[in-house]
Amino acid sequence: MANVLGSPARSRQNAFLDRYVQQISPEKPKLTEMSSSRINSSNNLLSQLTSAAKNKISTDKANHSQPSFGKNSPFLAGGTMAEKKDKPAFDTESLSREEKGYYEFLCRVGEVKRWIEEVIQETLPSELDICVGDSLRDGVYLAQVTQRINSDLAPTVYPAGDRLQFKHTQNINAFFSLVEHVGLPSSFRFELQDLYNKKSLPQVFETIYILITLINKKWPTKTPSLQALSGKLSFTKDELRKCQRMWPRIRDFKSLSISPIASPVVNKAKSLTNDSLINDFGTFNGSEEDGAIQKSIATPTRNSNGSVLQPVVLPPPLENESISSNIYSPEKNDNDLNSPVRPTFKPKNEYFTSTTSHLEYSPLKNTSLSYYSPSISKYLTYDTDFYMRRSQARQNDLEYYNSFNYGPVEYSPKRKQKMTENEFLESIVGIQGVCRAVNIRFNFHIQRNLLKLFGREVIVLQANIRGQLLRRRADVTSILKFKKIKIPELFSIQALFRAYLHRKKLDHLRIKYLRQQDQVDCLQGFSRGFIVRRKTNWQLSSIRQSDVPLRKFQALLNGVISRSNIHSGSASLSNDLTPIKRLQAICRANLIRQHQHMIFNSFVFEVSTQRIDFQTICRAVSVRVALKDSILSLNGYDSVVEKISAHIKGWQKRKCIQYFLRKNVVDFLSVSLLQASIRGVLVRFTLDIVDDFIEYNYLIEFQARLRGHFNRSKLRERSAMFVRNSRSIVMIQSKIRMFLQRVAFFELMQLPNPTLTSVRRFAHLLNNVGTIEEVQDKLEGFQTQLDAENIKKERLEKEIGQQIDLAEVLRKHGLTEESPAIINKLTVPKNSLPTFQKLFYLLQVDPTYWKIMHSRDPAFVENNAYCCFTTMNQKMAERERTYFIRLVVEIMQCEMAEAATVDEFLANDNQLWRRFLRLFLRREFPELFDLFVPLLDFIADSGISFESDPYVIYKLIYNREPMSRSLAIEDYKTKCKFIENLRSIWHSVEIVAELFTRKTSEFPSELRFLATKIFSSAADKNAGEDDALKAISAVLLNCMVFEYLENRAYYGYEEKDTHHYEEKLHTIIDALSTVFCLHNFSGYCDPLNQYASEMNSQIKVLLLNMFLDPEYEKDGDRLIYHDMVSKAPRLEIFSDKVLKIGSKFQECLSCFPDDDAIHDILGKRIESSLIPKSGRVVLELLATSHRFLVCDDRTRKLYDQVKRAFIYMMQVEDINSNLYDLTVSCVLDSDEPAFRRLIDNNIKIKNDPIIRHLDNPPYFSLKNSTLKRIHELENMEVLNPANNKLQNFLNDIANTIKNPHYAIDYVSEELEVTHKTQLAVTKINQDLEFALAHLKKSNNDSVKAIQNTNRYLPAHKGPLSNLKGAYKKAYNKSGFEMNGLKLKWTTRQLYEKGVVTYIEGEKLAEQKVKVFGSSGPKFPDIIFKISTADGSKFGIQLLDKRKGPEKRQSDYVDSFNFKDLLNTQAGSKVDTWHLLNGKVTLKTSELLKLVVVTFLKSESI
Repeated sequence: MANVLGSPARSRQNAFLDRYVQQISPEKPKLTEMSSSRINSSNNLLSQLTSAAKNKISTDKANHSQPSFGKNSPFLAGGTMAEKKDKPAFDTESLSREEKGYYEFLCRVGEVKRWIEEVIQETLPSELDICVGDSLRDGVYLAQVTQRINSDLAPTVYPAGDRLQFKHTQNINAFFSLVEHVGLPSSFRFELQDLYNKKSLPQVFETIYILITLINKKWPTKTPSLQALSGKLSFTKDELRKCQRMWPRIRDFKSLSISPIASPVVNKAKSLTNDSLINDFGTFNGSEEDGAIQKSIATPTRNSNGSVLQPVVLPPPLENESISSNIYSPEKNDNDLNSPVRPTFKPKNEYFTSTTSHLEYSPLKNTSLSYYSPSISKYLTYDTDFYMRRSQARQNDLEYYNSFNYGPVEYSPKRKQKMTENEFLESIVGIQGVCRAVNIRFNFHIQRNLLKLFGREVIVLQANIRGQLLRRRADVTSILKFKKIKIPELFSIQALFRAYLHRKKLDHLRIKYLRQQDQVDCLQGFSRGFIVRRKTNWQLSSIRQSDVPLRKFQALLNGVISRSNIHSGSASLSNDLTPIKRLQAICRANLIRQHQHMIFNSFVFEVSTQRIDFQTICRAVSVRVALKDSILSLNGYDSVVEKISAHIKGWQKRKCIQYFLRKNVVDFLSVSLLQASIRGVLVRFTLDIVDDFIEYNYLIEFQARLRGHFNRSKLRERSAMFVRNSRSIVMIQSKIRMFLQRVAFFELMQLPNPTLTSVRRFAHLLNNVGTIEEVQDKLEGFQTQLDAENIKKERLEKEIGQQIDLAEVLRKHGLTEESPAIINKLTVPKNSLPTFQKLFYLLQVDPTYWKIMHSRDPAFVENNAYCCFTTMNQKMAERERTYFIRLVVEIMQCEMAEAATVDEFLANDNQLWRRFLRLFLRREFPELFDLFVPLLDFIADSGISFESDPYVIYKLIYNREPMSRSLAIEDYKTKCKFIENLRSIWHSVEIVAELFTRKTSEFPSELRFLATKIFSSAADKNAGEDDALKAISAVLLNCMVFEYLENRAYYGYEEKDTHHYEEKLHTIIDALSTVFCLHNFSGYCDPLNQYASEMNSQIKVLLLNMFLDPEYEKDGDRLIYHDMVSKAPRLEIFSDKVLKIGSKFQECLSCFPDDDAIHDILGKRIESSLIPKSGRVVLELLATSHRFLVCDDRTRKLYDQVKRAFIYMMQVEDINSNLYDLTVSCVLDSDEPAFRRLIDNNIKIKNDPIIRHLDNPPYFSLKNSTLKRIHELENMEVLNPANNKLQNFLNDIANTIKNPHYAIDYVSEELEVTHKTQLAVTKINQDLEFALAHLKKSNNDSVKAIQNTNRYLPAHKGPLSNLKGAYKKAYNKSGFEMNGLKLKWTTRQLYEKGVVTYIEGEKLAEQKVKVFGSSGPKFPDIIFKISTADGSKFGIQLLDKRKGPEKRQSDYVDSFNFKDLLNTQAGSKVDTWHLLNGKVTLKTSELLKLVVVTFLKSESI
C-alpha cells in the first residue's frame, strides 16, 4: 500500500489517513493493512523451528528479563539510578478484551518511560499524561536521549517554553538522526507530524520501543534494557477509557529480530568520537549468534488467553548457499517470483560504490521487487543520507517567528460589511462542495491505485470478454456455421495456446502444492475428519427417524403400567373419598370462573369495536357539516365556480376533439396551430390587463415596501443575535483574523510572488520606517563632488604625464643629466591611448553598454565582449569575474524580458547568456570537472546500462528479437535487467543531487549569484515558485553540469565506447532535466515518478540553498569606488580587437543617452594611428572616466517614491488582485477620509516629501502623481506595467517588509563609501598637484639652465651687411627682426636632415637628367635661416632669390617658442608644424633635434 497511498519513505501505519478514510466512507469496510514485508506472509512462515532458532528465542526471553552488562557498562550495579519499586501485581481478569489491549499499551509506554528516565536521569510525567498530554510534542526528552547517546547528533536541545514553537521541530529532527544512525527500518519510523501535530502518538511509542530493542541488541552494555511491566502497573478503568477516547484505534507493537547489519550512515557514524554512550555506530557488541538468525519483521499475534506470541524467525541459509544464487539459477521457473525467498542485489562497480560507501543495498529492501507495480518500490534503491534533516543547519530564521505578535489587528466594520450573509453562506457552501469534491477525488484516487495492482488481471478479463463477444457475433458464427470454413492453422494455434495455458496453470498449481504441502496434508486430514463426521451424523439422522414411533410406543407401555398401578391402588383410596370430592369441586369452580372471565373479555372487545365505529361515523358527520358550510359560503362565488367548471368541461372536450383529430394528422396540425395562435393572443391580452392593473394599484411599490420590511426585520433579528453573542462573535472573528494573518505570514515568507492580500496585512509595518530621499540627496551631492574630483584627477594625471614625457625628452636630447627623483615615486598610469583606456574601463564596469549593443548586434557582443574582461592566456581576477557575471546577468534579464513567459524563456537553449556562462566556466573553473568524474566513470562502466525498453533489453540478453513486446515484458531476466537499469538511472540522479548538497561551497560565487538573479527575475515576471526554481535548474544543469559532461574531451577525459557512451549520457541528461525541472517521467521510466515526486520538496530546498548573500552584490557595487583609489587595472588585448570595438561603439554612439560619458570619450577622433595593426596592446584602464549619471539617481528616486505610494495606497483601498488594478482603480468617497486618518496616525508618513507636496484632495493627487511616475519609469524602460501587473514592486515591498531597513542601510553604506572615496581622491589630487608643481619647476629649471649656459651673439658684420640692415630698417621690408645668433641652411640640407618635408608649390628631391648624362635630386634654391637671442624664442626665415620668368622672389619670416617645440614631443605628440604662412611643413622631432644641436649645446656652436 505504500506505493498506492504515499511516499515509500512514509510509515506504512498512518492513523490519520485511516481515520480520514473512515470519515468519508463509513459504510465501506475498513482498509486492511498490508504487511510491512512479504516475509511476514503466512505462506512464508515455516511450520517448524530449528533447534537453534528455538534456543535463540528462549535466550532472547531470558535476556529481556535479566540483561547482562559488560565491565565498562555505565549501567552496571552501583552506576545506575536507584531502581523504582514496582506496584503490586495488577489483576487483569476484570478487564474486557479491549481494555486489556489498552492496559498492555500503557504498560509498553511505561517501559519506554522507565528507559528514558534511566538514560537522561530525569523524571517524566505519568504514563497517561504522556499518552494524552503534550509533554512529548516539543521533543525535548527525545533530544536529551539523543544527546546522551551521542552528543554530536544533538549539539543543541531547544528547551520547552510556554508554548509550542516551530524551532522544537529541531529536537525531533535530532531524534530522527539517531534513528538513522542506529539503522531502524523506515517502516517502523514515525513522521514529524505524528508527534509535533499529535496525529499518532502510538506510532511514536512503537518507534521508540523498537529503537530501544535495536540499541540493546547491537550495543547490549551501552544503555539500560527494557523492563517488563505487564501486571506490575495498575490503571483505573477511567484512565483506560480516557486513553481509548484519545486514541480509538491502537494495535500491538511490532517486534524486531535483529542481526548486526551496518546502519545506512555507518561511515558518517565512524567520525563521531566523543564521550557519549555510543561513540561509534559502525561497531557492534552483539554476540556471534546474532549472525545465525536472519532479520525478519513480524506482527505478533495473541492466543485466546491474550498472551503475546513471539514472532517466527526464519532459519539461516545453509553454508555455501546464497539466496541470490538460488533465484538466478537457470533451473528456476518464471513462477518462482512468488517464492518467499527474495534476491539480494550487489552494485556492479564496487570501486565506485566504495567511494560513496553510504550508498549501498539493503538485502531486505529488495523483498518487494515487482515488475508489474505502478512504481518501483523505494526498497530497490540505494540507501543514502542525502535527505537527512537539513533543518538542523537552518537556525538563522527561527527567531523570526517570534518577531510578530499574532494578536488581533485593528478591525474595520466597513470593510466587513461588503460580504452579506447570503454571500457568506454561499462561500461556506462552496467550501463544503470543494471538500466533498476532494473527498470524492481522494476516493477515486484510492480506487484507481487499487485497480492498478490488478492491472494484468483486468487486461486478461477484458481480452476474454472481447473474445467471447467476438465469438458470439452473428456474422462470425454464420461464417463458421454455414460456410463451414476450416482453418486448421488457427485451430492448431488455439489448441497450442490452450495447452500452454493449461500446462502453465498445472505447473503453477504443482509448484504451489509443493510449497504448501504441509498445509495441504493438514487440509486433507481435516477433510477426512469432516467426511467421517458427516457419515456419522447421517447414521444418527436415520436413527432419529424411528425415534418418534418408538417414543409413542414407550408412552403406551408406560400408560398401561401406570393404569395397572392405579387400579391396584384404588382400593386404598376409598377411605379418602370425601377430600377428593371437595378437591374436584374446587377445580370445577375454577374452570367455571375462567370461562366467565373469557366471555367478559370477548364482550369488552366487541364494545370497543363498536365504539371505534361510532367515532368514525361522528367524524364523517362533522366533515360533511363542514363541507356543507363551505358549499354555503361558496354561494356568493357561483360565477367563479361556473367558470372553473366550464374550463374543466372545455378541457375534457378538447381532449375528446384531440383524440378525434388524431385520425387525420393534417387537420390535427392545422387545428393545433390555430389553437396556439388563439392562446398567444389571449395570453398577451391577459398580460396587458395585469400590467395595467399593477400600475394602477401601485403593486410594485407595495411589494418593495414589503421586501424592505422583511429585510429590516431580519437585520434587526440578526443585530439582536449579534448583541446577545457579541463576545463569542468577537472571539470567532479574532481567531479567523489570526488564522488569516498566519497564512499571509507564511505566504509572505515562503513564496517568491506573494499576493497583494498577504502583503497588505503587513504593509503597516513600513509606515514609520522613513524614506531614503534625504540620504539619497546627500549621496547625489557626494557623487557630484566625487565626479569633480575625478575630472580634476584626470587633468592632473594628464599634465603630470606630459611633464614626465617632457623630462624624458630633455634627458633624451642631453639637456639634463637625469630625470627628477619624484618620477619614481609616482604611480600615474601612462596615457598613451587615453580614449581606449577610458572606453574599455566603462565597458568593464557598466554592462548597460553591452546590453544596448546586444539589442543592435548580438553577434558582435558574443565575439568581442569576453575579451574585454580577461587577459590573454591568463584567468580572470576576482574583480574581472565579478564584472563579467554582472554582464551575463544583464543579458539574461534582457532576454527574459523579451520572452512572453518564463517557460518560453527556458525553452530557448540558444541564448547568449548561456553561451557566455559556459565559456566562463570552461576557461575560469576547469577544476570543477573533477567533481563530475565519478559520475562519468559510473556511466563509462560497461556493466551499467540505462536501457528502459523491455523489447531492447530482451534483444540484448538473448541476441534475438522477441515475438512480441508482451513476451519481452513477461520474461524473467528482462524484468530483472529492467529494474537494475532503472536503479542505475536513479543512482546517477542521486550522485548529482548529493553533489549539489555536499559540494555547494565549492561552486563559484558567480554561478550562485546568477542563480539568485534569475530566480528574482522570474519572480518579477509574475511566475510561480516552480517556474522560478526551474530557472535555477537551467543555470545549474544546462550551463554547469551539461557543460562538463558534454565537453569532457576538452578537460582530458577519454572513454572507449563513444557511441554507447553518448546514448547513456543522453539518457542521464534527460533524467536530470526531468528531476531537477520538477517534471514527470514518461514511457517505461514512469516507475521513477514516485521517487521524483517524493524528491520534489528536497530538490526545492536544494535549489533554494544556491542563493547568495546580498553582501556579494554590495561588494560588486563597491568595486568601482575601489578602482578610483587603487592602482589602475591592466588589460592585455589584441590590437585588432581594440580598433574593432572602438569603431563599432563610435558608429553606434547615437544609441546611448546624450549625457553619457561615452560621448565625451568617442566624440573625438580615435587614435587609431597609435595602435599597431597586429600584436597585443596593454591598456591601463582609467577609473576617472566613470561618471555618476543623474538619470540613474533620478530613476532610483522615482522607483522609491512609487514604492512608498503603493505602500500607502494598499492600506487605504480594499483591492486584493494586483498593484496594477490598485493603480487604475477609481477613488471612492470613503478613501479620502481613510487616507487622512492614515496620515494623522503616522508622523513619518506626514513628513514624507511626496505627501507634503500633494494637492487637495490628497489621495486623488497621490494616485495621479503615482501614475505619472509610473509612466515616466515606463518611458525609461525600467518596467512594463501591463506585462507583469507591477508584480516586481509587490515583490520589492514584500522583501522590504522582511528587512525594513535594507534600502536605507544600503544607500547609507553607499553614502559612507562615496564619502570615504571622495576624501581619498581629494588627498590623491593634493599629492598630484604637489608632484605636478615640482615637475614643472624641475623642467623649467632644466630648460632655463641650458639656455643660460650659452651666449647667442651674432657673428661680426661687415660694412655691406650693415648697409643692408640700414636699408631694411629704412624701407621696413621685414616685420620680424632676426636678432641674436642666426644660422642658415639650404633646402637640400634641411630635407636630408628630415626637418623640412613639404614646401608649397615645390617638388623636393625631384630626379632630373643633366646635359652631360649624370642625374641627381633636384631642390629649389631656397635658403632657410633660424635665429634666437635668448634660446627661448626662435625666428625662422625663408629666402627665395630665384630669378627668371616666374620671378619667385619671396621672403617669409615666422617664429616659435622652444617650450612649444618641447611640448609637441610630450603627451599627445604633434608630428608636424605648418609655419611661414602654412607654406612649409616641418617635422617637430627633427626640428627640435636641430635646435638643440645647433643652438643649445655649447660644444656644437
